[in-house]
Amino acid sequence: MLLKAMDPTQNVTLDIIPGSTGDTVTIDYVTPNSNQPGKFGNCVCLWQAGDTVPWGDEPQQHQAINGTSRQGSVVFNNLDMGKNDYIIGYAVGGETDNFIKYGNVCATAYLPQGSQKDTSKIQYFSTKIAPQVNRTSINVNFNVTPGVLPKTNGAWAALWRSKTNPYLNPIYDQVSAVPIDGDEGSVTFNDVTLVTGVTYTLAFMMSGWNEKTKKPTCQTTIAAVSTFKID
Repeated sequence: MLLKAMDPTQNVTLDIIPGSTGDTVTIDYVTPNSNQPGKFGNCVCLWQAGDTVPWGDEPQQHQAINGTSRQGSVVFNNLDMGKNDYIIGYAVGGETDNFIKYGNVCATAYLPQGSQKDTSKIQYFSTKIAPQVNRTSINVNFNVTPGVLPKTNGAWAALWRSKTNPYLNPIYDQVSAVPIDGDEGSVTFNDVTLVTGVTYTLAFMMSGWNEKTKKPTCQTTIAAVSTFKID
């Protein structure tokens, strides 16, 4: 069976524009279609740290995203990029209720010291998914923010047999929890009836899975979406 992508896989992406003096930075963000950042608790965090989010530390700065546009920008001030390293993270939801407080961070930008003078030094990361279709199953490879521990954080994926708004449609065809606490791995949908010519929507959430009930409690923490058709 062949998978035909209907739309490019959508995820959260960042673009950093430092101020010329290194004391401010503008973060342009783009999120998946139908996201409403203000309604769904999206935020941007900044840590004075190296190239990995210090998950146990509070950010030095934090801004909630307002409004319902899936793209926009925020500005952080009072930085010293000439002396310090910073990492910026975009979170697709509020604080989680486990020890990975900012586990909804799914996209980052690492700003090493001096990168206001040479933006090619800035390192970007975005959570990615890649579905692989078999005759009766779909295997979804994922790559999440380093160190986030997706199983502990309650990451999961959902499949719809339609082109749909994954933020608002609670009628899933299947759901699958992330089974490991690795930065890379896969989730599998088994016993799937795949129909030629039908469009499917697949979404990957950073959190929201309840391991006790084996059900999701929140479906708006979406880090990536893929829409495809079976040929």
